[in-house]
Amino acid sequence: MCDNSRHEWVLDPFHLDNEPPSCTQSDEHLEINAHRNLRGPYTAAIEIVLRLLDHPSISVLENLFHRHQLTLLLVCPELANSGRGSPEVRKWLTFSGEGNPSSRTLSLAHGLTDFILDCAVHLSSLAPLVLSIDNVDFADPLDQEFLAVLLRRAHPGQLKVKIRTSSDRLHDQLLTAVQKFVSLKYPQSCQQDLLSSKNIPAIEQLSLAKEYVWSDCTSNNRSLKSSYTAMTDDDRRELHQERLAELQALGQTSFSLGAIPFHCEQAGDDPAPLLAASVHCMHGAFYEAALDWAVRGHRMLAPTDQTKLSNDLSRNILFSLMLLKRLDELETVCARILEQSKDPALLAHTTYAKAILGARLYEPSRRDYAAAQNWINKSMAFTEMLPPSETRAVNIAFLRNTMALVKMRTGDLDGALQLLSDSLQFMATEAPTKFESECAILLHNRARLHIKRNEVPKAIDDLTTLLGHQPGNYESYFDRGVLRQRSGRPDEALRDFDAAIEWSPPDPEAHFNRAQALLSLSRPDEALAGYTRVLDLQPSHVEALTDRARLFYIQGKLDDARSDVNAALLLSPASARLLCISGLLEMANQNLQQAYGLFTKAIEVDSSLPDAWANRATVLFKQDKFDQACLDLTRSLSLREDSATFYNRGRCFEMQKKWSQAATDYSRALQLVTGDVRHIHRHLAICQQAEMAVKQSKVVDELPSLHASEGRLPRI
Repeated sequence: MCDNSRHEWVLDPFHLDNEPPSCTQSDEHLEINAHRNLRGPYTAAIEIVLRLLDHPSISVLENLFHRHQLTLLLVCPELANSGRGSPEVRKWLTFSGEGNPSSRTLSLAHGLTDFILDCAVHLSSLAPLVLSIDNVDFADPLDQEFLAVLLRRAHPGQLKVKIRTSSDRLHDQLLTAVQKFVSLKYPQSCQQDLLSSKNIPAIEQLSLAKEYVWSDCTSNNRSLKSSYTAMTDDDRRELHQERLAELQALGQTSFSLGAIPFHCEQAGDDPAPLLAASVHCMHGAFYEAALDWAVRGHRMLAPTDQTKLSNDLSRNILFSLMLLKRLDELETVCARILEQSKDPALLAHTTYAKAILGARLYEPSRRDYAAAQNWINKSMAFTEMLPPSETRAVNIAFLRNTMALVKMRTGDLDGALQLLSDSLQFMATEAPTKFESECAILLHNRARLHIKRNEVPKAIDDLTTLLGHQPGNYESYFDRGVLRQRSGRPDEALRDFDAAIEWSPPDPEAHFNRAQALLSLSRPDEALAGYTRVLDLQPSHVEALTDRARLFYIQGKLDDARSDVNAALLLSPASARLLCISGLLEMANQNLQQAYGLFTKAIEVDSSLPDAWANRATVLFKQDKFDQACLDLTRSLSLREDSATFYNRGRCFEMQKKWSQAATDYSRALQLVTGDVRHIHRHLAICQQAEMAVKQSKVVDELPSLHASEGRLPRI
């Protein structure tokens, strides 16, 4: 039987093909080969998705597909080309993702994990779903990123993951997950007499070599490998060409990202499929795979080749390195192209890359805006050498966009705004059929510039215009939601954050801001669920831990609050808000001295946090130090006026029989309060009566203790 307490990692240096499965046949058990030679960057993910969508024991498959369609269509070309998915989503996928941050693939990993976990929940079998994934050390970095997320989030009792490798050469993120969530196992020694390829008859050797090629060179059987190695170069090329023809006849798009360009490379006569794979990966923002295929395609060409194919491969190398921020390599490639190339299109791309280096990618101390402007001018000159076309017009508009960045960074906000507006008009006039797909960057940048100029309504207008052209642009929904939240329109902000979540693979920041909007709308239970979702996606999200701890504290779930605070303090030990909540927890346990120390430390870290002053005043009040409590409350009110703090200072004045001052604070509290006001009216009446009684030499009894401030969430 399977051990369902942990996932498994079988490390088998020999990695023979005859190891028996470790789980009983009654389990739902999918065998997956993750080798990138098969389907490229998401080989394992694609195979898992296709197998689950065809699984006979999973109910409500169509509902699951619809819920996760954006992620599934982004990752799996077969689904994207099948016509599945809503027309709106399919249209959105035609827009290129090139330029998206490389970190976005982590959201895809979470989207895939969400789908797989949902499938596991809906399995009709009582046994857990088992994914046995082979050749993980040969998987693409994106598959390894996905598997790291899956291992962390999947409970082995419901979804058991077993990975197998021939080495421990895993990417850092996956290796960390493996060390934390997986039991390492070594297979029993399997003594096997392997035939030397020298002693295998030629006809059998050919059969074994063919079997190896038909595995797309992913088999770990040593007899197959040695037979393949023993063949002549011509015979190997012939086998690869034969396998290539068979794969092309299958018509499965994902093979064009893995096995098809691989066999073309091994046959050595056509780099075009490698360029096509690189272009597809650039479109999906799979930059490491795009770079890998472009570099391998370039190696197939003669050093002096300057054909369009060679230039297009060089272009993808440039832009992949730029988007991966591998700056030293980018500089080297730029220098080589500038020295060797005579193609104006490639030189325009290269000089543009040099401009971006100087204006944005270098550390601030290395940035050189004058040099960047010079490179932009050179790129513009090369671009204008090209024949007129809409593509050329778009490139000119983007160069002006880069010049606007330089002007903004050097303080010329008016000049930057004019350039962006002119560029949008130029693109609309000169490239009308490309405007809808290409205008987003310019409109988004103009919106950011409006924000910098404190013109929030104009920024919202630009984002709204952008969404009219690209209704699936989740970054615009997110940014518009942030602006609306800052403008005191939480209901509109919530709608924008909902749309951002709908149009993006799972993104922790969208869920975090949605939770804040829910708090603004006095919906704490939904906000709490939102923070929990953020922490499922990103356990190290300090702000979500902090805000969830505060909500737990308000609900009286002190153990849960303390757990979140302790986890967050490990990540951010100098957070004033965390120290403040920790002090509240100590105060709830009557540890007043510890609470006082924590509030004092919070003040030392951030003296502008009003809750730290207000809460330290509560401790002082409980210790009958009313004068000092009044000083802290007055400091808190200088930072933020609210009803609770006025009420609390009124209580301090009341305890000192300063009836007039207490009555003034209670009256101010009544002007600001939004909840129950009966207790404030009661104390106000007592103080007013006491003030009258003083004149008649009457004494008023003291009243119950001060309320602690529960803290407040900062706006986005």
